[in-house]
Amino acid sequence: MVKLLSAFALVLASAVSTFAYPTGAGTCDADATTIHMGMGFTQSPSGFSLSASSGQYTPGSPITITVQGSGTFKGVLLYATLDDGTTRVGTWQIGSGFRSMPECTGSDPTAWLTHSTADIKNAGTTFTWNPPASVSGNIHFQGAIVPGMPNFDIFTSIVLTPAAAPAPASAPAGASSAASSGVAPIATSAGAPTSAASAALTTSATLPTASANSSSVQVSSKIFL
Repeated sequence: MVKLLSAFALVLASAVSTFAYPTGAGTCDADATTIHMGMGFTQSPSGFSLSASSGQYTPGSPITITVQGSGTFKGVLLYATLDDGTTRVGTWQIGSGFRSMPECTGSDPTAWLTHSTADIKNAGTTFTWNPPASVSGNIHFQGAIVPGMPNFDIFTSIVLTPAAAPAPASAPAGASSAASSGVAPIATSAGAPTSAASAALTTSATLPTASANSSSVQVSSKIFL
């Protein structure tokens, strides 16, 4: 009788652990030990993987994450981290049949995405992830998937790198030469800018010189005033 009750209790515990998470992941971390020991699931190769619409990210430009594989699945857990593997970054656009995870602390609840129903989901399902507002280094997408109770699998992490910043616009050639010489441009009578040095040379070269005759005229006029 005791053995029968023990066997029944084991079956009941297995059933509870199997069907206890139809509205979301029972953990905030895609950790195989936690899912197996704490939730009663068995890790098994699923053939599912993650892919991204780009290998680089830019703040303000959403990234599409796709569950690749064949067949169907029931449960999923997704999030993105920095190189440390723990700091959650970015947010998910939550679609029908999925939800954020306010039970997970330390970041915006929409930094996590999980299922909200036990309905069948198909391979090829896509999710939209919004990058952080500023470049944060490499981004690692992690998660777990439940193809069918009580089996689960851990996704192989995919990594996105920051997109290269655009090159700064080049300055006009005239402006750069003036700036490098340290001399401010001066407008000449013709309207074309020139440097102070060249203006000085032009001025000294065009100064009028008095002739001997004009000098004598000036002297004689002073005498007869």
